[in-house]
This record gives sequence, structure tokens and C-alpha cells, in this order.
Amino acid sequence: MNNYYRNYQTAITDILPTVARYMNIMIPRRDLMEIDGTSLIGKISIASPIVHYSNNRIDIGWQSLDETGNVKIWVATTNNFKLGGTDTYHLLAETPILAKSASIDLGPYPSSFYKIVLEASFNMVNRWIFVK
Repeated sequence: MNNYYRNYQTAITDILPTVARYMNIMIPRRDLMEIDGTSLIGKISIASPIVHYSNNRIDIGWQSLDETGNVKIWVATTNNFKLGGTDTYHLLAETPILAKSASIDLGPYPSSFYKIVLEASFNMVNRWIFVK
């Protein structure tokens, strides 16, 4: 078991990525961006994302389980994946993982729905935002 398992609140969504990693099942990147869990085995870079939306900006925070590398912050404004389609993700920023936060303007991507994906060296985590 890894540091995520030992130090963070785990969830039922962590089972799929754990089994896939254990069985060496390679999940396509487009599907990885949609998976909500974090593997309980192997190396993990990032966990526990928090996203706050206000006035077309998002403030993002995360816990770093790795001391090197960057976090790529992606956004999609659709959920075509749920019907078997593909969502287009846009790279918003790349920041050092140890920064543990970022603030980003979503003005160029107006929407009432956002999928935010944080990609680090060993894993991805995500959050959805519904704008009222």
C-alpha cells in the first residue's frame, strides 16, 4: 500500500485504479482523465484536489505526495464522455507540484460546467464544477 492509502481518506472509487495498476492494465489517456479514484498501490504524485469557482476564476489546491515535477491543469467544458464521446481538454497551466495551489482565469472558456483534471507524474485527479 502507498502513502495515499496510509495518510488520506480513501474511497470506493479507488478500487478501479488500484486493480488496474495491480493487473498492469493500461487505461487509455482519455479514460484516465475521467476516472475519479486514486490507486492505493504504487507511486502517487497528487491527491485530494479542491476547486473553488468564483467570477470566472478557479482556485485549485492539492496535496503533494511527490517532491519533484509539475502539475498540468486541464479543463473541459463538456461531458460527451458519458455518451461514449470524447471531451476536448485544454491545458490551462503547468505549475510546480510543491506549489500545492493555482489560480486560473476561465474567461476564455465560458460554460456552466467544467471538468478540471490535475495531471502529475504518476497519476491524475479530477473535480467537476457546476456554475449556477
